[in-house]
Parts: sequence; C-alpha cells; structure tokens
Amino acid sequence: MIYNLLVNTLGNPKYENKDSHKRTTLDFNCPKCTEDNYGVPNNKYKLAVLLTTNKKVCKCWSCGYSSSIKWMLKVYGNEYDYQTYCDYHCENLEIEEPTKKYFIPRLPREFVLFSDLKPNNSEIHKLAYDYIINDRKIDKYLVKKLNIGCCFDGWYKNRIIIPSYDENNNLTTFIGRTFIKDLLPTYLAPVLEKDSFIFNESNINYNHPIYFVEGALDMTSLFINTIPLLGKGLFHNILKKILKYNTPVFIILDEGTDKESDKIFYEFELFGITNVTKIMVDYKDLNKMKQDFGQFYIVKNVLEYKK
Repeated sequence: MIYNLLVNTLGNPKYENKDSHKRTTLDFNCPKCTEDNYGVPNNKYKLAVLLTTNKKVCKCWSCGYSSSIKWMLKVYGNEYDYQTYCDYHCENLEIEEPTKKYFIPRLPREFVLFSDLKPNNSEIHKLAYDYIINDRKIDKYLVKKLNIGCCFDGWYKNRIIIPSYDENNNLTTFIGRTFIKDLLPTYLAPVLEKDSFIFNESNINYNHPIYFVEGALDMTSLFINTIPLLGKGLFHNILKKILKYNTPVFIILDEGTDKESDKIFYEFELFGITNVTKIMVDYKDLNKMKQDFGQFYIVKNVLEYKK
C-alpha cells in the first residue's frame, strides 16, 4: 500500500521493473527539486526512501530535502493518499503530538540501592549481589555511578533496576532485569514513548564519539560515552542530537545483527550523518564477552578496531 501511495505522489521509482513493491529502499524524483524546477522532474532520482524502520523517512541527495513519508504526503500528495496513509498506520498528524506519553517516571517504591544489600544476612540479597558482581561483572564504582539497585517485592520483584537520567540528572526511565533463572518476562520497564528520552544521557558528552549498543547491560560492559538503543532501532531525538553536535558515531550490535546494524547505518546516512562506523562483535553480546574475557579485552578490541 505504501508503495502505491508513493507512486501516486512521486511517480515510478528508478527501478520500477525490478519488483519495486518488494524493495526496502526506493529512489524517486524529489518533489522539492521538481518544485524548484517549476514543476518539471529532473529525472535524477535522488530522493532515497527508507521503508524498513519505525520512522519511515526520505532524503534527497541533491537538494538536501528530508522528511518523514507522512509529512511528504501531507505537503506534496493529495488529501486522499495522505488520509489513507494515516488510517493505514493508525496515525493522525494533528493529534499525534498531544497523545504521546511524555511523563517523568518514579523508581519503584520497593527499590533497594545496591549499597543497602545484605548478602551475608539474606539469601535473596545474596542472589542479587552475585548476579550483579560475579555474574554480570559490573564494577562497584559503576554500580554506584549508575545508581543500580534491586526490587524484592512488587511489580519488579526479583529484578535489578538500572535507572536512566537526562542531562539535568532527572530520572527518565529504568530497566528491570530478572536475576532469577527462568523468571519471565526477562525485562520489565515503564511504558514510554522511546523518543521521549535518551538512555544514560546524564553521562553523555556529545562533543566526543558516541558508542551505540543494544541493551543496558551491554552499556555497563563498554561504559565510554555509551547509549543503549534498548533494541535495534533509532529514534528522532537521538538523530537530532547527533546532527546538532556533528558527533562521530560507532554502532556496536550483537552477533548475528548485521541487517539491523545496516538499517541503522543507512538511516544515519539518510539524515546526512556520515561519520558512522560499524563494529561487528563476533560474540553473543558485549556482556557475555566481558564475563568470559574481562573488561580490558573489550576496550582493547574496540580501540584496535577504530585504528
């Protein structure tokens, strides 16, 4: 359906005879270039359209025009195609902003700081302590810096809690990860719009290279200006920061995530962010690598890869 709406607005893509409707990236004539050329397409096909991310975007490599597909249809398409796109995605441009769940969460009332654990007096406290220090091998200094704790009751029962704070040190969210084997779900977190916060922003300096990893525990394994994506996708609040500061970026995802890292790499390119390097980890994940080889091994290999 999206392919048909794009063709209605932009005309056929460059490779319309090669199963265009099945492709994840399409090249069209740019509507802004056409507008600047008095309504005549230049047939350069410089508008790249990415269809594989939550935030479907397009960017022209000629004039620099960039937009979401929805905004592009709103400005350059007809009302019927725009409304069809909104209905298809259960979106409405005019009411989208007010319905976002932007609010400041609180740590669970059952939250216990790591420094208050009593591993010598409580079996459950000992399990949490061993998981953080001996299993996940998170340094005690980092545990204190990140304000890591645990819950032994309530909704987040038997989970370690890793909080996240913004640049003003206000709590934005937290991740709850079970330390009990076979307890499901493995992860619990407040339900928030993911573009309403940047995890670990209080420890980020945008004037230095930023390392993107997949999860919060990966962040504890490579804590050098690191942002966990909490998944394998980018959000516009992160892109805006990178664009503002022109920050070099390193993408470090787990073994077997080549396609996901390629999508992130290409989305950076769509927004004109070219100082991006992918570092492929030939291992299950960073934290597992840290458990098996130690912290120095990770840092050493990342630095060597950069060289």
